[in-house]
Amino acid sequence: MSNFLRIVQMTDVHVGPTPKPVHNINAQAHFLRVLQHLQDMSEELDLLVVSGDLAQERGEPKAYAWLREQLDKSLLPYVIMTGNHDVLSHMQTAFSLPEADIQENAYFYKKILKNRPLLFLDSGPYRVSKIQLDWLQQQCQLHADQECLLFVHHPPLPALCQFMDASHGLRNSQETWQVLRAQTNISHIFCGHYHTERTLVRDGKVIYITPSTTIQIDTRTEDFAIEHRMPAYRIVEWSDDTLYSHVHYLP
Repeated sequence: MSNFLRIVQMTDVHVGPTPKPVHNINAQAHFLRVLQHLQDMSEELDLLVVSGDLAQERGEPKAYAWLREQLDKSLLPYVIMTGNHDVLSHMQTAFSLPEADIQENAYFYKKILKNRPLLFLDSGPYRVSKIQLDWLQQQCQLHADQECLLFVHHPPLPALCQFMDASHGLRNSQETWQVLRAQTNISHIFCGHYHTERTLVRDGKVIYITPSTTIQIDTRTEDFAIEHRMPAYRIVEWSDDTLYSHVHYLP
């Protein structure tokens, strides 16, 4: 069996309970547009990762119900993650999340696809908790002879994005990076949160920041400003020791 994986990451969809526009964007319409675009590759897609900030503001239950309906109707294989705008208890109810994947109010888990490990962390509270960092080290030891892909909503390092770095960065980034840096079988880390496209390289690891399906934030200003409103998603293609990734924008 081939171990080639094609994964799509959507992030920061910020869907509200109604189609009411925010920042002149109908987040529901943008989400559906991207989802429909992915239907063309559905037979070639191994997994869709919706990597946090599913809800518009603070975990609106109707937003999660709407999202689950659309994702289930798409028939795409998918997983979800938490972000800082999500409420885990509401997500657990709406998406029937497994109790075993929730500890100390954090949703973190492993998924094996074609014998390849994917690890998912919860940075919703602007921190990656100690229980998760301990779990991550255990999983990396368990799969010591394999490369693991890691997904986490917040980038673990500053990303030269003035507004987001100053006001909305991961609060225990030093502690988190100290653990990540030591994991020799994690080379690729996929994030969202910053509403922009970035690729960072540090300590032999590549951090991919994926833009939102709603708005993209200007990285050059200390104050919040919108750069553009093109929805986007990331494609990850992973084969043997080669990983290729790029971002696709819908104009």
